[in-house]
Amino acid sequence: EPVKSPEEPKLQEPAIQELQRALAEHKEELELVKRSAQQQVQEITLKAKERFQQATEEHERERQAFALQLQKLQQSWDDAENRVQQLSSQLRSSEEGAASGRQQ
Repeated sequence: EPVKSPEEPKLQEPAIQELQRALAEHKEELELVKRSAQQQVQEITLKAKERFQQATEEHERERQAFALQLQKLQQSWDDAENRVQQLSSQLRSSEEGAASGRQQ
C-alpha cells in the first residue's frame, strides 16, 4: 500500500474547494435558467389563455350572429308560407266565385 505524505491532503484541499466553488456557481446558473424558463412558461401560458379567451368570445359572437340570421330566415320562411296560404285561399275563393257565377 502506498504511503501518503502528510502534504497530500493539503494539496487536495484547494482543488476540492475550487470544485465546490465551481459547483456552487453552476448551481446558481442553473437556478437562473430554471427561473427564466418558469417565467417564459408563465408568459406563454398567459398568452395562450388570452388567445383562447379571444377565440371563445369570437366564436360566441359568430354563433349569435348565425342564430340571429337563422331566426330571420325562419321568419322569412314562415312569412312566405303564410303568403302562399293566403294566395291559395284567395285563388280558391276566386275559383269558387267564378264557378258559382257560371252556374247562375
